Amino acid sequence: SVLIINNKVGQPLDDFVLQEMRFCERIALLSQQNYYAWKHRLLCLTRRIHSNTDLKTSSLHCVSYDPSCLPFLLAELEKSTQWIQLHLSDSSAYHYRRILLFLIEESASEDNCDWLAKEEEFMSELDSRYKNVGAQSRQVHLFALKNMINAFNR
Repeated sequence: SVLIINNKVGQPLDDFVLQEMRFCERIALLSQQNYYAWKHRLLCLTRRIHSNTDLKTSSLHCVSYDPSCLPFLLAELEKSTQWIQLHLSDSSAYHYRRILLFLIEESASEDNCDWLAKEEEFMSELDSRYKNVGAQSRQVHLFALKNMINAFNR
């Protein structure tokens, strides 16, 4: 499966991206720490949130993406929550989740909740439930997430 950047096959973009994301999930299930499946999923995410812009000039961290993508991002966050609960040490999944949290934080209005605090609570819950299983992946995830947010707030 190949993600066609310009989607010239006539398939609606959302359907095409969702099909690719399901493909990524199947590949990740075959090799649960499959870096390339997660990178392709990230490419699909980029294509979905920048559907009206030229991908050659846009960046994933560009704040000028379609605001109607927030429900899609929240759904992806929920999927990543479910995945991480089953695959505690999948560092590629944590990286994907960090990107999602960053994008959600960017698009969330000021009256929305603090995503970093919720993420810390989720990681603490996993720590208490599973003790040392995947603990290093969670610690690296939180450290990188805090650094990303601190760098952004400067």
